[in-house]
Amino acid sequence: MKPFFRVTLIAALSTTLLACASTSQPRPPVYQVQAKVQDVYPAPEICEEGVEKRGSSGATVLGAVLGGVIGNQFGKGGGRVAATVVGAGAGAMIASPSTKRTGKMNCYRNGYIAVVSYIDPETQMMVTKGVPLEKNTRAEFLMIPVEGSVPVSYHQH
Repeated sequence: MKPFFRVTLIAALSTTLLACASTSQPRPPVYQVQAKVQDVYPAPEICEEGVEKRGSSGATVLGAVLGGVIGNQFGKGGGRVAATVVGAGAGAMIASPSTKRTGKMNCYRNGYIAVVSYIDPETQMMVTKGVPLEKNTRAEFLMIPVEGSVPVSYHQH
């Protein structure tokens, strides 16, 4: 494989991997708690302005490849590799899909809200909050997930 194409391929792949990278953060525990249903009512209406998507993911890939090709024209050795990677990233960003507002409002209701009360598993205090439901319910109790707090040993200083 010719060096030019190898560097371009590496740039395109590294751009893809950078987009997928994430930082690992400790997750708080999630408890399943039995909650008493106080009330159930329809969820409020949600209205959003309509948007039209322009472009495609294929354009993003093509932009990354072309940007890598252009970036490969600059520098020597490690500098050339860096310029190729930067060019690929810039090309992908420039060619990524964009959106245009349509001016139309799309309104809908998304299920129900159940007002529930439960004992917090960590603080042992009574909590009352609204929980989204897909369907209306006549149940007296619901099992709901309750997110705890991150253990103190995980906090970064």
